Amino acid sequence: VSTVPLNAEQQRVVECPPNIPLAVRACAGTGKTHTMVQRAISFINVHHIDPKNILIVTFSKLATEEVIERVTRAFGRETDLPTIKTFHALAYSWVCRSWKHCGLGQRPSVLNPKSGEMALMKQVFELI
Repeated sequence: VSTVPLNAEQQRVVECPPNIPLAVRACAGTGKTHTMVQRAISFINVHHIDPKNILIVTFSKLATEEVIERVTRAFGRETDLPTIKTFHALAYSWVCRSWKHCGLGQRPSVLNPKSGEMALMKQVFELI
């Protein structure tokens, strides 16, 4: 558990009841990662919520890696962590799950914006 104190706004986020979905939006360097980690720790230690039932969504891969590192450090293990993903990774996992249920075969591909496939897709969408 971190020894860095929370400010009043961060404390309100951590203490918000777990049955209320919460979005934390703030500028860079304001402690969003610290606050999300402390909220997850509170869910697990105070509210006895199974980590498998906790979802933490970040905007960047770097933030996701930081949250994973801090939560792992807080609990001293890499098992039974909350689900921690970027918005894009979460959406992709949902698409993959639906893809399989629709019987569409292989997993969908993520197109590289610099590839010819992306240019072709843009042309197709312009025709629609």
